[in-house]
Amino acid sequence: MERDGKIIGCAALRRYVSPVSGNSSDGDDGGSGGDSGSGDGGGDISSSSVVIVAEVAAFAVRPGYRNEGRGDQLLQYLESRAKSAGIQKLFLLTTRTADWFVQRGFIHAGAACDSPLLPPGKTALEGRNSQLYLRTLIE
Repeated sequence: MERDGKIIGCAALRRYVSPVSGNSSDGDDGGSGGDSGSGDGGGDISSSSVVIVAEVAAFAVRPGYRNEGRGDQLLQYLESRAKSAGIQKLFLLTTRTADWFVQRGFIHAGAACDSPLLPPGKTALEGRNSQLYLRTLIE
């Protein structure tokens, strides 16, 4: 996001393909195996046996431009891109802005470090106390 040649906001989507395992009632299984973002999962996985998720990463709005809806615009843009790409769930790790994401439909899923809910290939750094938040886009 740019204004007058200055970057005032940024965000990224990082795509992961997770094999579906077991019979999870809420669909938020931990996923096991697979290769982050590659979609090959190391074997013959049909599209009905995987869930496509994306991490909302590097989400920031420059302090002087906050509280003007720019974060909402960024998140809506990411969600639109994710839906058009067939991404079913979003997740994010945060240490600071949890309330803002909860107000926009993300659900706290506990500490991110060693969480079985993280897709294969994604790890959280120990010592940061990152918290994991989830949001389903496509049911």
